[in-house]
Amino acid sequence: MEQFDPNQPYHYVGRNVQIGSGFGGMKPVAQSGTVTIGQDGTVALYGTDGGIIAKAPITAVTTKKVPFVGAQTVFVFFGDTRYSVTVNAVSGQIMSGDLYPGALGVFSSRQSTSEFVKTLDAVRGH
Repeated sequence: MEQFDPNQPYHYVGRNVQIGSGFGGMKPVAQSGTVTIGQDGTVALYGTDGGIIAKAPITAVTTKKVPFVGAQTVFVFFGDTRYSVTVNAVSGQIMSGDLYPGALGVFSSRQSTSEFVKTLDAVRGH
């Protein structure tokens, strides 16, 4: 099974990623995963253990804002398969005691998720 390799060249690496699937992205897949945009032209989701969840060419990956969450979470579509992705997942950090709740934490999460989408669009040429 493919594992996340931090030594590979990436356009983007997002850590502490909360990944969900199923209806509305509510079924937890990873609480502290990783999302990458590789210089090889692929987007990948890795679980908490570093194992691959999904990987596809950038051209086969799309995103859509999730309503009512203030841009903290996006749906990422790998073909027909949808995942909810929250980069720098604040709730997971609050639960583990790594981050205090508050506006700064929400701002940090919002910035990280939006940076993922901006980088994906830039690499794709939009």
